[in-house]
Amino acid sequence: MVATNSILLALLVFGGIRLWQLKTRGVVVCNGVFVAEILYFMALGFLWNAASPSLSMSVAAATGVGSMGLSPQLICGYPLVALVCLNLARLRLNATRQIVEPV
Repeated sequence: MVATNSILLALLVFGGIRLWQLKTRGVVVCNGVFVAEILYFMALGFLWNAASPSLSMSVAAATGVGSMGLSPQLICGYPLVALVCLNLARLRLNATRQIVEPV
């Protein structure tokens, strides 16, 4: 879990840097990271409830220790909010570019 969190956070930093540089690669990277985070949280929830009691308790304990980087994002729903806002901003930017630069 620590490795997964580290990879997702590193990719999020990379995507954030690309967004600050106004590169479209930043949007692609961030979209991928947010989707991966949502799937990761869903998989953890499934393991908490669907597995045997001993495995569920182990996964729950490891989640508390291993997910310190992503847990605050889960609490505030950041991946969902950011995914929606980022794509709305991209659609608005593309619409503005089409108005300013006719094809």
